[in-house]
Amino acid sequence: MGKTNNYRLRLDTEVNSNIEKYVESLFQQWLIDEIYLGNILTSFSNLLFLLLEYSRNDYLGITAQLTDEVISFEFSHVDFFVLKLFLKEQFIQDIQDNFTQSVFLIQKITDEVVVEGENLIFRFNIGILPESYFSHRRKLLEEYLHDLSQTQKASNA
Repeated sequence: MGKTNNYRLRLDTEVNSNIEKYVESLFQQWLIDEIYLGNILTSFSNLLFLLLEYSRNDYLGITAQLTDEVISFEFSHVDFFVLKLFLKEQFIQDIQDNFTQSVFLIQKITDEVVVEGENLIFRFNIGILPESYFSHRRKLLEEYLHDLSQTQKASNA
């Protein structure tokens, strides 16, 4: 059994601040490691850029779901023009403007982007930590062991 949260985001001048607060509160409530926060907030800010440009709606419905090791965000009643941008995979050579650049970035940092009717879904696998995380942790451990070794040598001298 997963967890679900519904949120109604007003598309106004405070939208970026409000979405950051919402996602951060979900992470705290659902005890999700913050390592995934950057990709999720980056994908949200790029989507909001598109919506603010093309949306005729004042609000965006968001349903967040946490099931096993996947967190998904379903955005409801997304304008057709925005949905159409996600119907094909964007490649670096396809980038012609800020809009295709935003779609390209979203497609690269999410694990899956799905268009279902008037809804857009972003999925993130939060069970797989990126190699950079392990490299950073390994470096910290090596530095700690080196410092510990130096301290022991100094105390034995």
